[in-house]
Amino acid sequence: MMKQLFLLLFSVLTIAAFPQNMDYAHYVLNNLGSEDFKGRGFVGGGDKTAAGFIKSQLDSLGVKPVGKSYFQPFTLTVNTFPEKIFLSVDGKELIPGKDFLLDMHSGSADGKFPVKTVTLSELKSGIPKNLKKSFVLLQNDTQDKDAAKTIRSIVYANLLNAAGYLLPEDKLVNEPATEVFKHVVIKVKSNVIDSLPKVIKITAKNKFLKNYQTQNVFGYIQGKTDSFIVFSAHYDHLGKLGERATFYGANDNGSGVTMLLNLANYFTHHSPHYSILFMFFSGEEEGLLGSFYAAQHPVVDLKKIKFLFNLDMVGTGQEGIQIVNSTVFKRETSILQEINDKNHYLVKIKLRGPAANSDHYPFYDKGVPSFFIYTLGGSKQYHNIYDKPDQLSLFAFPNLVKLLIGFEKQYQ
Repeated sequence: MMKQLFLLLFSVLTIAAFPQNMDYAHYVLNNLGSEDFKGRGFVGGGDKTAAGFIKSQLDSLGVKPVGKSYFQPFTLTVNTFPEKIFLSVDGKELIPGKDFLLDMHSGSADGKFPVKTVTLSELKSGIPKNLKKSFVLLQNDTQDKDAAKTIRSIVYANLLNAAGYLLPEDKLVNEPATEVFKHVVIKVKSNVIDSLPKVIKITAKNKFLKNYQTQNVFGYIQGKTDSFIVFSAHYDHLGKLGERATFYGANDNGSGVTMLLNLANYFTHHSPHYSILFMFFSGEEEGLLGSFYAAQHPVVDLKKIKFLFNLDMVGTGQEGIQIVNSTVFKRETSILQEINDKNHYLVKIKLRGPAANSDHYPFYDKGVPSFFIYTLGGSKQYHNIYDKPDQLSLFAFPNLVKLLIGFEKQYQ
């Protein structure tokens, strides 16, 4: 009898602790942001490693697949650089990710190239000739407030017909590409180039992936009704640039995936009123591709979705949260505010109107009521090699989980 009472007490205490189960949160986040997951991109099957991990977690938590499989396959097109990348400027080797990035629209390049410096003023007299075998560094010597935009237009359209370009940047921010240039664009950290460069050596071979098969991951928990509360997050990130630069994507969006799995952990032990659908998307970085596909090929009737919460970059929170669509769905906003005012979970709930800036949008566009929530304050690392798990405070994480749980209980 005493043993049974002990097990019952242990069970109750364990269940009560689930919203604050930070050990599990760190376990998930550290896995997603590890080198083994290869930045959860499309070099070396990083997306498939991540999808397999999410599936295993859902299965172990008792979250059921929607239909016969947890996976929803779809295809995308993306440019990658899977092999070793080398770059030196005037004999100084630069480190990918730290000192430079290849713009992901870039094609391949291999060899030694002179660097020609060209000013915007010079271009007023005409386009310089014989740049086919040179890299160009464009300099702004004008007072034009739109000079930076002009330079980028010249570079990306390759109006100088050059082999490539050097683009000095104060911050290195990587973005994926679904099409490829014939020329190469190198983003170089501004403080790396001390003077006007004269020559570069580069080895970079791109691999353009056409119709690459990736997958969304879905799971659900049956509630007392057939109406759904949906929690969504994209699990993909930018992957690797060559062999040495990994974009770990801890905040973007390992944090959102981690929060969904923590919610799954809770709701498998606390029967919800609504059925709960968890949606993990691939291809977000390439333009919300996974969520658009899911909205066009829904695994549940969209009319049965009572409300959708998309969680993207929720690993901080020192300054509260922001809710996209909160000015549209005022009743749901009020419920969250009431719960927060009563329990003092978050420093602030900041309101924002509609925006097509994350995976809520394809569903919102089809009439599904939805919020996109992200945290404010804390780490500013974004689309670089420094967005690692150890950079995240998870300051608001447990209380945001409680807020969402509270919403499901109160929402009718």
